[in-house]
Amino acid sequence: MTPYKILLVDDHALVRKGIISILSKNQMTSEIMEAATGTEALEIIFREEPEIVLIDISLPDMTGIDVIKKVYEKLNKTKIKFLVISMYDAFEYYYRAVKAGALGMINKDLNEVELFTGIFTVMSGEYYFGQKNSVTDIRNIIAEFDKIDFQNHDPENIPLSTRESEVLALVYRGFQNYAIAEKLQISERTIETYRKNIMLKFNLKSFTELTVLINSSEKLKKLVGNCVLELKH
Repeated sequence: MTPYKILLVDDHALVRKGIISILSKNQMTSEIMEAATGTEALEIIFREEPEIVLIDISLPDMTGIDVIKKVYEKLNKTKIKFLVISMYDAFEYYYRAVKAGALGMINKDLNEVELFTGIFTVMSGEYYFGQKNSVTDIRNIIAEFDKIDFQNHDPENIPLSTRESEVLALVYRGFQNYAIAEKLQISERTIETYRKNIMLKFNLKSFTELTVLINSSEKLKKLVGNCVLELKH
């Protein structure tokens, strides 16, 4: 087996150190490179062209999904294989990863066997999404999301007004209607209307669903974070 040149992309140094420690135990690697941001990752990818990129979704400057998309936009039919390693374990992210060009996604709470299995599988050109998801499962997931035209109706792409964004941010932070009304200097009834509109736009039924959606979306988390910062000033 020819050793692989691997790029590991994660903004947490301890995570990188742990994965590199695992990879170093096996003779499958000829070189292990590191990047902490999407920008650094792209520079290394275009300069070094690693055989495989292990990449987190959550990065300081862009998502790992965005990095993969940018690589395919520039290199088109690249031979580089992408394996997403993330704390997120939702079907939406499996779908986004595949549509961006990744062949696999595994949870950060992994062991050596799953890491090496993931690498060997995607290097052979096959899907790998953990031991609990078969290739058939992944294809069914992709088919279901294609059926609902998820890419064009992705919650991340739903437009929100400035006021809706502010209310969303404060609701997510646990503020009650009266506190939001006081902070934004509008009536509680108006706040309730904004909350209903937000839930309708996202097709959600509960605060729990809203929290899960935001926690699984880097774009929405960033939106919420930015709104909270602006409201503090």
